[in-house]
Amino acid sequence: DGEDGKIAALFEFYSIKFIGPRLEASVLSFNKELTKLYAKSVGVKTLDYTMLRKNQNSKEKLSFPCIIKPARLGSSIGISIVKDEKDLEYAKDVGFEFDNDLVVEEFKNNIKEYNLAGCMINDE
Repeated sequence: DGEDGKIAALFEFYSIKFIGPRLEASVLSFNKELTKLYAKSVGVKTLDYTMLRKNQNSKEKLSFPCIIKPARLGSSIGISIVKDEKDLEYAKDVGFEFDNDLVVEEFKNNIKEYNLAGCMINDE
């Protein structure tokens, strides 16, 4: 695993040199809600979203189609495309199997998705 920053934290604690994101970057980017909040704070456009919490009875009215995904999981695990109200409970059950917090976003067709990766060595 390690995407969540735990391995980076161990390496940093024991002063072991490693190649990979630092603890702060891992923690921030592993949580989709934190990533969205940070992105908005620095002027990056993001899709509007709603959070569903496992132990809260949300009365939030959702628009369909939408995407429901665990807040802290990668590789498209636990993601559901919800086309209507009848798909909603199943999608929530699937998502809550993986996380206590779910991100809900409007489903968008025909958009370009960009994934960025970077590396800085010796401040270059």
